[in-house]
Amino acid sequence: MILAVDIGASATKAALWRPKRYDPAALDIDGQFQWSTTLFLDRGRGMLTGVAPENLAGAPRYRGRYLVGVKQQVNKPDPATEPLYRELRFPTGGTEPLVRGIGVILAHALTAVPKRFGRPDRLVLSHPVVWTDTEKAVLVEAAAAALPGVPVALVSEAEAVGLHMASRLPAGGSYAVLDFGASSFDFAVLRHQAQGPARVVYDGGRLIGGDDFDACLLNLVRESADAGQLRELTDIATTEPELLRAEAEQVKKALSDGDEAVFAVRGLEIDVYRAEFEAAIAPLVQTCRTLVDEALSLLHADPPHTFALSGGAARIPLVREQMADLAAGAGAEVIDAQEETPGSLVALGALRIPADAPAPRARAVRPFTLAAEVMKAPAARTPLTAVRGGLAFLGPDAGLQVWQDDGTGTMGPVALRRKVPGSVAMTAGGTGRELVLASPSPAFTVMELNARGEDVAASVFGHLAATPSRSEGRVTALAHWWPLLAWCVDDGPGGSLVDVRADRWSPLLFDEPVSELTFAGPGMLLARTATGLFLLDTDSLRTPDSLRRPAFLPLSEPFSVAVEPSSATAAVSGAGAVSGYALRPDGFERLWHRPLGDGGPVACTAPGGQPVVIVFDTHDGVYRALAADTGRQLALRDAAASTGPHRMYPSPDPGVVYARTPGFVHRLRLEGPVR
Repeated sequence: MILAVDIGASATKAALWRPKRYDPAALDIDGQFQWSTTLFLDRGRGMLTGVAPENLAGAPRYRGRYLVGVKQQVNKPDPATEPLYRELRFPTGGTEPLVRGIGVILAHALTAVPKRFGRPDRLVLSHPVVWTDTEKAVLVEAAAAALPGVPVALVSEAEAVGLHMASRLPAGGSYAVLDFGASSFDFAVLRHQAQGPARVVYDGGRLIGGDDFDACLLNLVRESADAGQLRELTDIATTEPELLRAEAEQVKKALSDGDEAVFAVRGLEIDVYRAEFEAAIAPLVQTCRTLVDEALSLLHADPPHTFALSGGAARIPLVREQMADLAAGAGAEVIDAQEETPGSLVALGALRIPADAPAPRARAVRPFTLAAEVMKAPAARTPLTAVRGGLAFLGPDAGLQVWQDDGTGTMGPVALRRKVPGSVAMTAGGTGRELVLASPSPAFTVMELNARGEDVAASVFGHLAATPSRSEGRVTALAHWWPLLAWCVDDGPGGSLVDVRADRWSPLLFDEPVSELTFAGPGMLLARTATGLFLLDTDSLRTPDSLRRPAFLPLSEPFSVAVEPSSATAAVSGAGAVSGYALRPDGFERLWHRPLGDGGPVACTAPGGQPVVIVFDTHDGVYRALAADTGRQLALRDAAASTGPHRMYPSPDPGVVYARTPGFVHRLRLEGPVR
């Protein structure tokens, strides 16, 4: 059984085909063969689509939580943010990942299928001709979330219409499809084959559609409005923009049958004239005509014998006249592809693509992948750190284990290490090849790991700080940046800094217990306490009291800290915001501040050599990748199906971060270089 879904800019439709049982047929859900491509933001259940948003849209209490133009967010030209990483912003200010919204729309079609027909064997999704792999990646990701494990095929909307029309046209030769949708114009020329379905020999398109014609109409309405009417239109555009779009659509249809129409909404009545409307949209129609004209000049040896017009905007008289003029010049017949049968020509035609069509390889230019549950998480108090190629942790029997990817996407143990009795803390060095374990003495085992995570050399340093100025105790914070080793203990606010190579140590003086130590590149050590952060110059050993503390959040609020040593930058997440800092010898310099619904754990990495902050937004259930120097959002990864992490670990492998949840460890990878 094959299911095809046509996500249109204004309406979504689906069709179903059970081979050898019946012909492709439109799929109805709750008696409807199409539903508005809109989303409703429900505070308790996330996003909804279908009949529910339409019924709730007019209620005052739900105002601002109704969103149209979902597909247009994929089309939107925005070189800074690829479509897979964009977000939908509702009028109320709430945000949701774009790919999650597309997934909700797909899932609505999928909910009606298993109960009535069983689980689909294949899913076919349509898209505008002009979409590249970066746009198609949104469909692939959304389909994987909505119907995991089901093969997906992609087809352009123009090709789908052409495949559906093949049986209605004379056999032999070529024919053209001109599909004027709500958000794009798709053009394709197909040629009949002696065997098998028709084949596309030329296609192209423009991001011009019915929405652009609606925008031209709304501009005419504003130009004709008086001051009072203009204020009312501005208010509607702010609070209920969907009302303006819906009325523009109705007026546009009325102008297809008459010379004038009335734009009426919320008591406003403004006359609109067909001649003015056609003059406004003429440049857009001409752009579409030019595309077809150029294609015909390339296909002069085998011109199409038929022009098939489809899409709602094809009903506009000026559009039909211009395309008919082109067809006449090419000696082609013009037919209306629209049918009286319910459903979508695109969805019905999409079911006819060959079963052996290659699987889509659509992906973002800059992939941000989330491999969930790569490893079962050790117990909550088990020390864990990232090393080159994987993770190291101490098992319940004090056996050191290093785990790496086993080639299947999950992680497995490389080998069980020697027992390390009493180890209570561990950290990896800057290269990821050195692993340091601390015992309560305190004694430190410094291991050197090979490419497989096996220890090839180990040195033990015992009682390095055993002096009258420092008592011994349980290690609470540990950091390593060859050849420096720093630690603090639980029986006092002090700590020690050791140059392992020179066997030289120095006391670290803090006013309060330290829970975390991190080297912020050569010469700087960052210490975290219950009340804030302190920066220490490892050469001069200037005390934290002489450095400026950043006022990043109330002292009573929990926070998460991450450091990117190569750029000497840090990120602090908590209290509904994440901030970036440059770490200077004389203190903290705030570079940026970004509100966050509910800030969670944070980690830093450097794909392609560019420092990046990865933070988990607990409120929205997404991982956000931000430029470490500006805070600009580079990528987003939906994690709604995963449990949120309570801690993240940067890997020595560029672009890799591990997220630790109560049950599992997830792996995130952001490939670079980042633009």
